[in-house]
Amino acid sequence: MTWTCRNRSFRSIESARGVTLLELLIVLALLIAIAAAVGPTVLTQLDERRFESAMDVTARQMVLARAHAQSSGLPVEVLSHANAERTRVSARLLAIEMDDEPQPLAHHWAERMLAFGYTIADHPPQQGEAFGVVDEVQRDSSRVRLAVFLPDGSAMHAGRRWLSDGNGRVARIDVNPYTGEVTFTRLAPEDLRVPEDEEELMRWDAP
Repeated sequence: MTWTCRNRSFRSIESARGVTLLELLIVLALLIAIAAAVGPTVLTQLDERRFESAMDVTARQMVLARAHAQSSGLPVEVLSHANAERTRVSARLLAIEMDDEPQPLAHHWAERMLAFGYTIADHPPQQGEAFGVVDEVQRDSSRVRLAVFLPDGSAMHAGRRWLSDGNGRVARIDVNPYTGEVTFTRLAPEDLRVPEDEEELMRWDAP
């Protein structure tokens, strides 16, 4: 009887023991392996959604700027301002008189901040300054004019701009000067190839 009681007591103690260090290490290794396999895919999907959101926000802002120009009867300019950290896209009323300053719009959509690392340029990423439209605003590389929408729905200084997230994702922004229509087109790396001759350059740079 005594032996039986001791045996039962021993089994009870053995069944109540905690996990060993080796078991913890095995579980930790499995979790690390799963994170390593799934993590890059999740991060890529998050970056993709963030880029799609930036395109949607910028496109909506430009459409609303065009609508405001038509309803107010005043031209509306859309600019991007870049600093060391982020890019801000804003809309403002242009002055009718030469001495008047442009007026910022007091609407919630008139100013938006893009995510860290995002830029809008008047030339494709990693291409020379010779591509794209250059005017007085464009001379300051931190400011890029996307378009000036007129009361009749058309657009001045319209053409091509490029939105980039700094990680290889690029979208081309096209503004039709006659209709003011704004379109965003995702580009593959081969679409950013430098044109090899003048004729191809003219086709590539055409709105």
